Amino acid sequence: MANRYFTVRGLFPLIFGLLCIAAPWQALAAENRQAIEQQLEQLQQSPEADFVPKAIDKVRAYLGAAMLAADRGDTVGEQTALNHASSAIDEAYGNARFIMNKFSDLLQLQAAAKEAAGYVKARDSDAAEQIPVWLGKGDMAVREVFKAAGAGKLNSSQQHAGTARAAFTNAINAAVPLLLQKTEQALKSAANKNAKSYTPVIYSDAKSAYAALKRYADGIASQVPVHPALSITLAQQAVEVSLQVKEWRKQSGSHEELLLLARRQRQDLANALGLDLNTPTADYSMAVLLDRVNGLKSKLTAQKKACKTQVEKIKSDAERQQATTVEKLMGEQQSSCVEQLATIKDAFRAKLERVTYEDKRKKSVQQLFETGEVEIHSNMDGSLLLRLTKLKFAPGKVELDSQHFEFLSRVKEALTLYDDRLVSINGHTDNQGDVKENQNLSLKRAEAVMDFLVSSGI
Repeated sequence: MANRYFTVRGLFPLIFGLLCIAAPWQALAAENRQAIEQQLEQLQQSPEADFVPKAIDKVRAYLGAAMLAADRGDTVGEQTALNHASSAIDEAYGNARFIMNKFSDLLQLQAAAKEAAGYVKARDSDAAEQIPVWLGKGDMAVREVFKAAGAGKLNSSQQHAGTARAAFTNAINAAVPLLLQKTEQALKSAANKNAKSYTPVIYSDAKSAYAALKRYADGIASQVPVHPALSITLAQQAVEVSLQVKEWRKQSGSHEELLLLARRQRQDLANALGLDLNTPTADYSMAVLLDRVNGLKSKLTAQKKACKTQVEKIKSDAERQQATTVEKLMGEQQSSCVEQLATIKDAFRAKLERVTYEDKRKKSVQQLFETGEVEIHSNMDGSLLLRLTKLKFAPGKVELDSQHFEFLSRVKEALTLYDDRLVSINGHTDNQGDVKENQNLSLKRAEAVMDFLVSSGI
């Protein structure tokens, strides 16, 4: 009985755990997980993604942990992992802004190197062949900068940043002589197209940008140009615009056409800005349009700020509501589990009482007989078998010997302890003689015992 007691008791933690699974938590966690997955997707598609690959991996890891916890039915563990994932996303954006601000000069230098390389081909010179190599080395170092900075290894990130700066500077330095050469050719072509007269502003800007690039190439200026390809771009524009102006000059009314086109463009802009256009000839100056744009920009900035504040408030309210909901669910589930546990305890207590009662009854029966008189066996179905080894019949006889009356009286007393049970009596013979006769003999002996017990009050 002791072993059975402990076996039944060991089921309690399992049963209790199964009954305390809260279905509403699963729906709430699923909604949170879906929202965080959407935030992760937005982060991966944003410019900040390149700066925080480690942080993105961390978010994925937390989401994976949340899914594993959900599969195990660990709702608390799932919600904890989702909270960590949400914090990791906020941390990723913060780290990205930090890296972009800290290494803004490096990113600017990288853009300048790629701009310069865009106007140079490998066949231009032997030095030009090395430009893609320098760019590749610089890009690789930049990735290491982001990786180290994202892991909080600032010293390592600075070392990689130094390597990247050197590589991009080498690429720019290799491209500058070719840019100067191409710019000189474009300026010469622009001069031949009378760009000084047709496009005086663009042509002048091109020459100024060329002079600045020349000062850097000659070592007079140490600062790497922000836009090293600006001079050639402007020089090429001067050529194109000069050719276009020549075509316009050949056409009568071209100047009026340009004025009308500019007015239509200002009218379209005014219409988009919500300004009134009472007549087809109504017009607004660029100063008025620019003032309107700046006003809308200020208004948009204020709205954006207000929206950000509102979003933060909504997020805060949602977190509080979620915490309240979770607390309420926990309270409800705890009450439910307490009730279920009480029911299980009552059932267990009743079972224990029955087992104890049966154990006591069996011991009371054992105390009625001497050793060797009766064999007592408990069956799996709860029934009890009393094998009356002391009771013997004479060969071929069915009558009870008076010497067994006292013994059967004690059997009767034992059965009285089980007055809530049905009693089945089986008689047996040896294996000698005819089977049918033996069967009849067994039945008669069983009836003799039954008659004695009934007459004794059973």
